[in-house]
Amino acid sequence: GDYDSGTVNGLYLDNEDNIILFAKYFSQKVIKYDKDGTFISIDDYTFDFPFTINVYNNDILFDKVHKDPSGNFHLGGIIGDYNAVYSYYAQFTPQGAYWKHKTDTLNVIEYNMGASIISLYDDFKIHLVGRGYTDPGSNTKYGIVLSSLNTEGNCEWGNPNWFEDYERYPLKILKTNDGTFYVTIYFVNSSGDSRGTYLSKYDPVGDLIWERKIDTIRVTDMEFDKGGNIWLVGSGTSSNVTARIKYSGAGERTFYKLDEDSFAAGNLLVNEDNDIYFTAHNYEGVFVQKYDWKGDFLAEIKISNNYNFLNNSILAFDPKGDLIVCSDWQEDIFIKKISDLTVDVKKDNILPTEFSLSQNYPNPFNPSTSIAYSVPSNEFVSLKVYDILGKEVAVLVNEEKSAGNYEVNFNAENLSSGIYFYVMTSRNFSKTNKMILLK
Repeated sequence: GDYDSGTVNGLYLDNEDNIILFAKYFSQKVIKYDKDGTFISIDDYTFDFPFTINVYNNDILFDKVHKDPSGNFHLGGIIGDYNAVYSYYAQFTPQGAYWKHKTDTLNVIEYNMGASIISLYDDFKIHLVGRGYTDPGSNTKYGIVLSSLNTEGNCEWGNPNWFEDYERYPLKILKTNDGTFYVTIYFVNSSGDSRGTYLSKYDPVGDLIWERKIDTIRVTDMEFDKGGNIWLVGSGTSSNVTARIKYSGAGERTFYKLDEDSFAAGNLLVNEDNDIYFTAHNYEGVFVQKYDWKGDFLAEIKISNNYNFLNNSILAFDPKGDLIVCSDWQEDIFIKKISDLTVDVKKDNILPTEFSLSQNYPNPFNPSTSIAYSVPSNEFVSLKVYDILGKEVAVLVNEEKSAGNYEVNFNAENLSSGIYFYVMTSRNFSKTNKMILLK
């Protein structure tokens, strides 16, 4: 259908396989189609707020709609004036019908926090990140506020962090299993001649733990790999480069690479084998590139000669592991399925000529690390982990393996800090390496 000037903030199937489309434009619209694309209904909702707002500011409306495992839809946001800051929340049934709405006060002491920009749904809570600034009559400060709403609409916590250096614009939020948050934040000074991205880590109640400044790079996406590292891709703010950057959970930058003549990065994706995929384009066209967990190049495929096809790009895997690429340019939609990138020019397709066991990475680690090994012929292979007393604590591999290069992930979440040994054995090969778990 044609819904002029609307911004889609959710697209899902309901429990009957009808299509539920959420869109915002002065209000929250819920548009419903059957699975064949036949129009069923459209409903329009406005919500009461505790103060008068400018209805032409779409930021006051919900940025993203989240669906829980039961099929309910959840929307949340932040809005503030010079007197108070509020959270707002709405919930819809699995059929897309409006259910309830609630506004709650965030207990923050400085105001004008603006509106929420990004949100994350996890553990039946909506985690929000917004931005704002203090009263222009005071010393200028720029704020990033994190908050968390439960599914009753109650604000469990809201916490602003204030800075005096740059205006800040949140880009993406991720949450770890231990409740900490990572946020990418674009910054710019008042004259616009200093621009880049902060990677910031916040504790479970929104206090800043650390931040890392990445000058002249605007990050377009962020994902975890299987070792708990944070991968970033982005484009130069003043040069035609694409950046690939990796940080450990402790904030140490362990990889940084600039690719020349590739001036726009898109989406980032990590597969189960810890391979890194991302989209980028230059004047020659649009490419999907693949790298291993160390950042080494594995493969590249050109998906379009039209370099403009990269706006709002999305990467996803289908159930068979094939890669789906979707992007848009003006009024065109581009979708491509890629099944051969997993083998195209991949360096480890060359069969090894001898056994090898690599040093785990990262090392030290917390709580996960990756171990690479090679098998030159069909052999029964064992790869086990032992503590410093020689007690077996994990069996990673214990089976017949064909010739090839392999990588296995070791998660030590339930083990205590210390030195561990991993041992690979086969009929005519045995090797032991040491690794360190630091929690």
